[in-house]
Amino acid sequence: QGEDLNFYDLHGNLMATNQPLIFDRGLISRQINPKALTSLIQQNNLFTSCNEKIGGLNYSSGYLMLNDIHQNPLAILNIPYFNANNDLNEQLGYFLVVVVNILVVSFIVAAFLAPIISHQIVKRLSFIGQKFKQVNLQKQNQLIEWNSNDELGELVTEFNKMIIKLEESADKLAKSERESAWREMARQVAHEIKNPLTPMKLSIQHLQKAVEEKREGVEEMTKRVTSLLIEQIENLNSIASEFSQFSKMPPPELEKVDVVLLANSVANLFDHRQEEKIQVESSLQECFVLADKKQLLQVLNNVVLNAVQATAEVADQKIKLTITKNDLQVFISVSDNGKGIDDDIREKVFAPYFTTKGSGTGLGLAITKNMIEQMHGSITFESELNKGTTFIISLPAA
Repeated sequence: QGEDLNFYDLHGNLMATNQPLIFDRGLISRQINPKALTSLIQQNNLFTSCNEKIGGLNYSSGYLMLNDIHQNPLAILNIPYFNANNDLNEQLGYFLVVVVNILVVSFIVAAFLAPIISHQIVKRLSFIGQKFKQVNLQKQNQLIEWNSNDELGELVTEFNKMIIKLEESADKLAKSERESAWREMARQVAHEIKNPLTPMKLSIQHLQKAVEEKREGVEEMTKRVTSLLIEQIENLNSIASEFSQFSKMPPPELEKVDVVLLANSVANLFDHRQEEKIQVESSLQECFVLADKKQLLQVLNNVVLNAVQATAEVADQKIKLTITKNDLQVFISVSDNGKGIDDDIREKVFAPYFTTKGSGTGLGLAITKNMIEQMHGSITFESELNKGTTFIISLPAA
């Protein structure tokens, strides 16, 4: 019907009009009526009307906020009404009907297109999701080929970068784990081989001194020391061979073992000086457990060596092996009168690589605990500062 139409942006500036001559000649400002802008923007009204004036002509002007399908403001439509007030409501109603029809059609089109668009998006996301699920550190992962330069394309690009970094990190981790495993195995082998060497050396030196001084009973001492050394050497050779073959501590071969005989053997090995005499106390002539003899010998070597080292600075050194039993279990106690174990490190005693010594790897008691547990036993300790420590080994009776 030839109505004037003016479009303003959300700041009140004129964007477009079908009557530019009126604005070009300065008859009407290019800025929207401030009252209309306040009502629509600040008060969030959809429609408002204002009385305006051109020269001596008074007229009504309607302002309508135009929104997109998501109800976000786009622009402000202005229609000035120069005709009579009686026609205003009729024309305004017609205008609103047209606007509503346009919005309804827009909603119908959007509702029709939304499933198609969403299906395409979901299909693409599902494809990307499947690629995420297929990521595996144990195999070579494939990069995603994506030709579209959209938001999903940016996601795919970041995914491909992550896969590349993941492959690099996996290679470094695998290499580090291999190196760490070899280092730990080397430490274990060195620790298990090193433990008996010192008492063996001292036993030989003691025997050598006895021979030089031509003491009585040298022949008997020679047989005893030789027998102990051969047993320990065979044990060391067995450890080295089994580590070399399996690259780990071998599983125990359980058999009946006389712990009284074994304890006396270990005590004799460490009796390299008179003041370090190790006592073995037991009311039993023999006592059998179900264990691996070689591993149990290593266990006793480790625990007794720790006792010897703990009492190294004690004037009156006392180390005692006590063997008791009940119907189900045999208990081997190794006690010393050393300085004891501090309360703040009690939980770390059996932890790998923990040591309070100036040297050593800290694997001795960790390996000892592992061996005992594999033989279905347990090892605990009791300690009192400046009075000593007692390690208690429990094994199934045979």
